[in-house]
Amino acid sequence: MTVTIAAIGLTIRLAEGEEIHDEVSCKFRRDVVEAEASAAGLAVNGWWTDTEDRFAVALLQPKPAPRPWKLHRPRN
Repeated sequence: MTVTIAAIGLTIRLAEGEEIHDEVSCKFRRDVVEAEASAAGLAVNGWWTDTEDRFAVALLQPKPAPRPWKLHRPRN
Protein backbone atom coordinates (compact mmCIF):
# COMPACT_ATOMS: atom_id res chain seq x y z
CA MET A 1 0.00 0.00 0.00
CA THR A 2 1.19 3.51 -0.76
CA VAL A 3 0.05 6.46 1.33
CA THR A 4 0.55 10.06 0.19
CA ILE A 5 0.27 13.12 2.40
CA ALA A 6 0.21 15.81 -0.28
CA ALA A 7 0.28 18.74 2.15
CA ILE A 8 3.86 17.88 3.13
CA GLY A 9 4.92 16.13 -0.08
CA LEU A 10 5.34 12.73 1.58
CA THR A 11 4.70 9.32 0.06
CA ILE A 12 5.18 6.17 2.14
CA ARG A 13 5.09 2.54 1.08
CA LEU A 14 3.69 0.17 3.71
CA ALA A 15 4.07 -3.59 3.70
CA GLU A 16 0.94 -5.70 4.13
CA GLY A 17 0.02 -5.71 7.82
CA GLU A 18 2.51 -2.97 8.68
CA GLU A 19 1.22 -0.63 11.38
CA ILE A 20 1.63 3.10 11.89
CA HIS A 21 2.19 4.20 15.49
CA ASP A 22 0.35 7.51 15.77
CA GLU A 23 -0.09 8.25 19.46
CA VAL A 24 1.74 8.08 22.76
CA SER A 25 -0.22 8.51 25.95
CA CYS A 26 1.79 8.65 29.18
CA LYS A 27 1.45 10.05 32.66
CA PHE A 28 4.00 12.70 33.56
CA ARG A 29 4.12 15.36 36.22
CA ARG A 30 4.84 18.88 35.00
CA ASP A 31 8.23 18.99 36.74
CA VAL A 32 9.29 15.79 34.95
CA VAL A 33 8.17 17.17 31.57
CA GLU A 34 10.07 20.41 32.24
CA ALA A 35 13.25 18.53 33.20
CA GLU A 36 13.15 16.25 30.16
CA ALA A 37 12.33 19.15 27.84
CA SER A 38 15.19 21.20 29.26
CA ALA A 39 17.64 18.33 28.74
CA ALA A 40 16.56 18.32 25.07
CA GLY A 41 17.03 22.09 24.68
CA LEU A 42 13.31 22.87 24.98
CA ALA A 43 11.23 24.94 27.37
CA VAL A 44 7.63 24.36 28.48
CA ASN A 45 5.99 27.62 27.37
CA GLY A 46 2.39 26.53 27.87
CA TRP A 47 0.58 24.01 30.06
CA TRP A 48 -3.16 23.35 29.90
CA THR A 49 -5.03 20.80 32.01
CA ASP A 50 -8.54 19.55 32.56
CA THR A 51 -10.34 20.72 35.72
CA GLU A 52 -9.09 17.69 37.69
CA ASP A 53 -5.46 17.86 36.48
CA ARG A 54 -5.71 14.37 34.98
CA PHE A 55 -4.74 15.37 31.44
CA ALA A 56 -2.43 18.05 30.10
CA VAL A 57 -1.27 19.49 26.82
CA ALA A 58 2.20 21.01 26.89
CA LEU A 59 3.63 23.55 24.46
CA LEU A 60 7.37 22.95 24.08
CA GLN A 61 9.55 25.41 22.19
CA PRO A 62 13.31 25.68 21.66
CA LYS A 63 15.15 27.49 24.43
CA PRO A 64 16.91 30.66 23.26
CA ALA A 65 20.48 29.93 22.20
CA PRO A 66 23.14 31.30 24.52
CA ARG A 67 24.88 34.35 23.14
CA PRO A 68 28.46 33.51 22.12
CA TRP A 69 29.46 37.13 22.66
CA LYS A 70 29.29 39.78 25.35
CA LEU A 71 28.00 43.29 24.92
CA HIS A 72 30.63 45.82 25.97
CA ARG A 73 29.88 49.47 26.44
CA PRO A 74 32.36 51.88 24.83
CA ARG A 75 34.82 53.52 27.20
CA ASN A 76 34.97 57.30 27.37
